[in-house]
Amino acid sequence: MGALIMAFCAGDWEKYMESDFPFVDWFVDILDSSAGGSALVIVVIVLLNFLIAVGINTAGSRLAWSMAHDHALPFSNTFQKVNQTVQTPLNALFLLIVTELVIGLVLFGSDYAFQIVVSLGGVAIQFGYLIPILMLT
Repeated sequence: MGALIMAFCAGDWEKYMESDFPFVDWFVDILDSSAGGSALVIVVIVLLNFLIAVGINTAGSRLAWSMAHDHALPFSNTFQKVNQTVQTPLNALFLLIVTELVIGLVLFGSDYAFQIVVSLGGVAIQFGYLIPILMLT
């Protein structure tokens, strides 16, 4: 529904398609202000990043807790504890946050090193499928 509304109310489509950042131009035109449009883009991006981070941290901490509960992580006794006050595996959450920060710090070292770390995710998924298949044969 939102796409239909935008299609009829967006304005100058050719201008947006020639722009490097059409969504920024669209917000600027809607608010009729360069500062207002830029501020709205920043608010939308920050809000989306926050929502994504909450989902990733929630799922990741639960996964780390589950793996620690099954003794699949080093120091499992530490990471499998659930905080009784908030009923959340805070130690597993802190493990995830520290891991995210370390991976994020790699970007400050070099772009090439960061690309290697990011690419390892795809390779790890392939090995995750390969190992059980090899175990069955």
